[in-house]
Amino acid sequence: MSLQFGILLLQVNAVMGELFASEVLGRIVPEKSQSQVDPDKSSTSLYDWSTGLEDEDDSHLYFSPDQGNVIFASAVDGWGFG
Repeated sequence: MSLQFGILLLQVNAVMGELFASEVLGRIVPEKSQSQVDPDKSSTSLYDWSTGLEDEDDSHLYFSPDQGNVIFASAVDGWGFG
């Protein structure tokens, strides 16, 4: 694989990781804010600084030629490889 394709995959995977993180944090933050408002729960517990990202499985998320989920093609020029 050429250097340009490798850099492209890194950039796409970085965007996918950011989208995944924002989705996970968007689900977890409302749940935590409700527990902080509840006086019964917040009076005896400390604030949990974990984000929940460690518990989520993101192995299916990233593109890699080793996983077989990458293809490069050009319809204009009539070529493709994967």
